[in-house]
Amino acid sequence: MDKFVKIQLIKPGKFNHLRLIEGILAKLSDDAVRVKVHFSGLNFADVMMRLGLYPDAPVAPFCPGYEISGEVIEVGSNVEGLKVGDRVMSGMNFGGYSSICDAPAWQVRKIPNTLTNEEAAGLIVSGLTCDLAFGELARVRPSDRVMIDCASGALGALSIQYLKQCGVKEIIGLTSKEEKLAIIQESGVKALLLKEWNESSERVDVVLNSRAGESLHRDRLKLNPLGRLVAIGASHMVKNGQLSFTNVIKEFLKIKKISPIQLMNENHGVFGLNVLKLFSEPRALTNSFDNLTSGKFELRPRIDKVFKAEEIEEALNYLGRGLSKGKVLIDWSSL
Repeated sequence: MDKFVKIQLIKPGKFNHLRLIEGILAKLSDDAVRVKVHFSGLNFADVMMRLGLYPDAPVAPFCPGYEISGEVIEVGSNVEGLKVGDRVMSGMNFGGYSSICDAPAWQVRKIPNTLTNEEAAGLIVSGLTCDLAFGELARVRPSDRVMIDCASGALGALSIQYLKQCGVKEIIGLTSKEEKLAIIQESGVKALLLKEWNESSERVDVVLNSRAGESLHRDRLKLNPLGRLVAIGASHMVKNGQLSFTNVIKEFLKIKKISPIQLMNENHGVFGLNVLKLFSEPRALTNSFDNLTSGKFELRPRIDKVFKAEEIEEALNYLGRGLSKGKVLIDWSSL
């Protein structure tokens, strides 16, 4: 097998700029693993990238994608602990939208027997975000009261599982869509609409903020003393799945500066987290990778919808418009 198929972003900013193209496999690196991909996970960062709003994206054309599941078909000469035929999942520093992927061995993990291939493809990015946001940065404690502003999606579902397994009893989940309240309530946590949260007098110890803009300031003001806010995204800059220059400018202007004096006086901590930038940092991610696969945490992604690779435009549109109620995947079995 010397050929493969990948999805390439020809030009960001518009629809119909993603193409399926054929590639020729290069010689495998000594420290890498070659995987026949079954499923690729989609993330909101892919939506931002496609719209030209992701500053760290490579110069187009390039192949997006950050997480995969599949089967090992070749291992580098320096690789130990993995063999041909192993069922694996891996993070990718771009290039995950491909029928075959080469990944550094340190970020390839055997899929736990408790997970399906679909679930494994949806675990890496959201699972690492949970472990780093709550375990490393916010250092959650069972006594903490935690708010998640993206509770009805893939990351929100895993966050709730993660927090419960950390012993956290009080969790508030937000959504902007009334029809998604039931999804959060089914997880056994308090569910609120964004508007209700903004108008409430709720106070919490930890906030996971994916919206940016004015919400960063508003959410921080709801922190108790010694409260921690972890900012992980800027979803308010996208409207109905499409680039909105008005929203981009508006949200940037609404971001208020936070001075160290303010943080000292209010006893708050504000963190920023971009897991995708850590895929080139083994030291930063190895412990969290181990936490996801060693049995310390048993996280099961909620799979919402699976698209064929040929339907990538439709898949990203579905995710960008906020229609998903869990993880969205690409299935490579037809290619």
